[in-house]
Amino acid sequence: MLLKAVLVAVVAVAGYGVYYFDTELAFDVKYYKHYPGVCRRVAGADHGSEDIHVTSDGKAFISTGFQSPQAGLGERQGFHGGVHLFDFKNPSDGAVDLKIVSEKRNLLLMECYDNEG
Repeated sequence: MLLKAVLVAVVAVAGYGVYYFDTELAFDVKYYKHYPGVCRRVAGADHGSEDIHVTSDGKAFISTGFQSPQAGLGERQGFHGGVHLFDFKNPSDGAVDLKIVSEKRNLLLMECYDNEG
């Protein structure tokens, strides 16, 4: 009786391990490429991107320089937030810095409106 209980426990732990391993490696997840070209760094968009919005004509608005006083990230470490424009049709041009006229530079949750016609 005790042997059966131990065997059931071992099989349950092994089954959980297989399930956890499968879900962590995400064997069932498929990646579909949205844009042509190789994955690479975009020149001009330094310090990582917080948000990217791509319009129908291939232009991407990228907000960079995420600042978090709680995590110790911010202007004192050289992170300067900004919005950059990247053209997928001319990727060699890199990202162009857009000038924002505002006293408050919180660029999180940026949204774009794309009027296609």
